[in-house]
Amino acid sequence: MLLDTIERDDNNTHNIRYKNRCRYSVFGSPLPDDTAWLQYPDPGYKGAGWTDAPTTEAIISVGFIKDRLIVYFETSTYELAATGNGVLPFIWQKLNTEFGF
Repeated sequence: MLLDTIERDDNNTHNIRYKNRCRYSVFGSPLPDDTAWLQYPDPGYKGAGWTDAPTTEAIISVGFIKDRLIVYFETSTYELAATGNGVLPFIWQKLNTEFGF
């Protein structure tokens, strides 16, 4: 799982920063497999993808509280929760609208 990513555009010519994005690989270790980060409709797609938080704020910090992944933005806080659904494996749940990091 990667947060606050810098990715190439569709033409592979420019870097774009996605300051509120979570990009995830296929389940398990992404290291031994060249296709672990491919997303639909790429050939070899196995389930990797991304989800953007419903805010334009940048991710400032991330931490676990017990078994919950808490993501701190500039002025708000979200939980990135696993759904158990292969189509949409993670969702953003707003925890606080007033305090970020």
